[in-house]
Amino acid sequence: NGVITASSWFEEKPSYSLRIQVRDQPLRDSDILRTETKMSIYLAEELVAPIFDDIISNEVFIDEGIPIESKIAAVKAYGLDDDEEIRYEISGGNIGMTFKVNSVTGYILTNNSVDFERTSKFELWIKTFYANKPLFSVSKKIDIFVKDVNDNAPIFEGSNLVKMSILEGTVPPFTIGYEPLTFDLDTGVNREISYELINDEEGMFSVNQNTGVIKCHQELDRETLDRYILRLVAIDGGSPRLS
Repeated sequence: NGVITASSWFEEKPSYSLRIQVRDQPLRDSDILRTETKMSIYLAEELVAPIFDDIISNEVFIDEGIPIESKIAAVKAYGLDDDEEIRYEISGGNIGMTFKVNSVTGYILTNNSVDFERTSKFELWIKTFYANKPLFSVSKKIDIFVKDVNDNAPIFEGSNLVKMSILEGTVPPFTIGYEPLTFDLDTGVNREISYELINDEEGMFSVNQNTGVIKCHQELDRETLDRYILRLVAIDGGSPRLS
């Protein structure tokens, strides 16, 4: 997530200069793209920064799709001197600029849409510092878990119009076609799919609710009727159910 931590004790020198590189991960090494930036770290004999309140939970659970500007959590820090103004900033883990923090109150709010299928967990780092000493700060990690809601309907793979030919006089019951290929982008019970036929007024056909395979229960006569139009519906198991 790009958060920098110290791997050993600092030496007795006033500052460190880092060169940070970020790169992508294509299939071929020859296609790698990189960009670099420099960071300076200044050391003080004593870290002068506020202290986070450890009573506040480090875990937050939110629903995907909540409105932008929703308050989801808050951090609180205290200083040794009540006259010092304390500030807050996001220091890492803010994928897609999804969140923001009020620099004065410490309220964490949504800044962009939250989608479980895109990102199900954020490791958000918040730093606090004195307004007149911004170089000295401490950070706190907030784990934000996104809960899946039923916001995706099942999808049939391929064409929505399937044509099949059947020989008249076939002895019923017999299977028509094959098991449909469907998928749902949600998780858990929200992606469990069942099937229904909604325009079989004569009761000639039935569908297996679990597989979507259609059966005919009467002998077909082309001279009586040469085509039947059936509507197969895929329904997920969420609440509300989507189809």
